[in-house]
Amino acid sequence: RRWMDDVLFDCEISESALMPRTFWMPADRTKARCVLEQMALDVFHHHVPENYHFDPDTSGAEWWVQIRPFPAAGRYTMHDPPQQD
Repeated sequence: RRWMDDVLFDCEISESALMPRTFWMPADRTKARCVLEQMALDVFHHHVPENYHFDPDTSGAEWWVQIRPFPAAGRYTMHDPPQQD
């Protein structure tokens, strides 16, 4: 549950109008600044074999957040829709 709270918090911040629309996680960064950066880095390392030589100056993963509205709950929700009686 705590992990999902961290993901939702990072999504809210990343979706802010003050932030860029897409983000870049360099492959050579050893410490992610948020859960979403760690996920992007994990995806990169999943697809690039450990012994594969890549250019750390130009390699990495682009990531972004897209929050889709759920009208009955307001702006968005990650919870189950309200039950109808």
